[in-house]
Amino acid sequence: MKIFLIDFITEQLVKSAYELKGRGLDIVYWVGEKPYFAKACEDRDAFPNTIFHTTFDAVRGVPASGVSTELFEPPSKELIEEMLPCESQVLIMMNSIDYTGIPLARKKHLYYEYLSYWSGVLRHYKPDAVLFHDIPHLAHAYVLYCLAKKMNIKTIMQSPLRGVTDRLIFYDDFMNYSKLVSAYGDVKKKKFSLHDLGPDFQECYKSQRSLKLDPRPVYIRNNSYDRIEQAMRFFPSLGSVVRNIEHLTFFKTTAGYLWVLFRRRVLLSIDGLSYTGLGLKIQFLKWARKRRAFQREYESLVMPPDFSKKFVYVPLHFQPERSTSSEGGVFVDQILMIEMLSKALPRDWVIYVKEYNAQWKLTRAHLGRYEGYYQEILKLPNVVFLPVETSTFDLIQKSEAVATVTSTAGLEAILRQKPLLLFGYTWFMHYDEVFRVSNVSDCREAFKKIAHGFIPNEQGIIDFLAALEKISVVGHYRRGINKGREISDEENIRIVTEGYYNELHSGFQS
Repeated sequence: MKIFLIDFITEQLVKSAYELKGRGLDIVYWVGEKPYFAKACEDRDAFPNTIFHTTFDAVRGVPASGVSTELFEPPSKELIEEMLPCESQVLIMMNSIDYTGIPLARKKHLYYEYLSYWSGVLRHYKPDAVLFHDIPHLAHAYVLYCLAKKMNIKTIMQSPLRGVTDRLIFYDDFMNYSKLVSAYGDVKKKKFSLHDLGPDFQECYKSQRSLKLDPRPVYIRNNSYDRIEQAMRFFPSLGSVVRNIEHLTFFKTTAGYLWVLFRRRVLLSIDGLSYTGLGLKIQFLKWARKRRAFQREYESLVMPPDFSKKFVYVPLHFQPERSTSSEGGVFVDQILMIEMLSKALPRDWVIYVKEYNAQWKLTRAHLGRYEGYYQEILKLPNVVFLPVETSTFDLIQKSEAVATVTSTAGLEAILRQKPLLLFGYTWFMHYDEVFRVSNVSDCREAFKKIAHGFIPNEQGIIDFLAALEKISVVGHYRRGINKGREISDEENIRIVTEGYYNELHSGFQS
């Protein structure tokens, strides 16, 4: 059985690749980047015929070494028109790694190059399946995903279960989690109780229902921006200098810091930008100024919430990120979502919108907003911006409903028996009592039911969690992510390998 591996780059994923090969799978094509991927590239005894392709080349449309493209044809008009939904997403994805404002015409032609190359590669190497590390959200990987779907080539990916620690799910289509749908149908016939759930799912449920427990997911509780802010500083902090003097490592650390400052590195970008460490820190300062300008714009428009009003809570997503691109589809444009909600909103309700504070901190976040973004939203007469420090959980609890593209706040709303309007594609879209909406009419219908007293059914929530438990496995997405319990690296490699292998096997069995 021939497979492609896309973005298998971490140490554990590379070891899983070796395990998959040991189970008789033929890895014919592998896209990745340093450092662990590079070691696999050199291991020609293990992978004598594998085509290796660096992510840095793939995003720029540079073919892999050893791939002959002479017979690859430009995409036909028919293919381009059939793939228009893919094109729309890819052009947005390109923005997430465009730091210099590349012209749209160049991006469009690069997309055509992707179509030509990846359709040619799929036809030539004829894989049985394409395995992705995650939901594809880099432009070249998304094109490969769409072409594989079009050509009926199986795709497999994994994700951590947001809101449930140490749980992974493996699936073939992020727009339709078919195993979850099937398991949910079986579970609903049995009517599970809370005590039938495992400890982790009970904790997930109870943490959202109790005011005494911390309801934040582990990955949010453990998240700190200190490391990122440290990397973006032009000079080390005084505390860092003092610590190195105390530990007698000042000169060694200074030498390392100078090496980083003057070593040139290539950014993951569609034009192959490269900077010295010093040049990159200068860019960080420029990007930080842009983010601060967006922050000032937002903060000049906020008002405190009036909880006596009926309101819909809309937490904005951090962008650019896969939670809106790929999973959001057309609603990668969050303004479009809010416009639909505004048009459908009952007359005496308001929409409370809150920005995600990471939008002003993370390195690429300036690419996710533009000048006037917030003012565009505030043109809508029934929209109010809230201070970012306003408690998300208070807003969920006191709202009439929550509306989101795919955010964790949506799952939290379900668990708190709050109505949810969901615009994107995520696993909890399959919960029976979610309002999956895509237009003004859908939103109006949802608001009409909510105004008449609709709330999600508690039994249905427990059944849905039981279905999730049935189709998920205990494991870590990567070190430090969604981590609440100790699992050895060896065990996690086995879990991940089994997840991909079983999904692949069951797919071909059916």
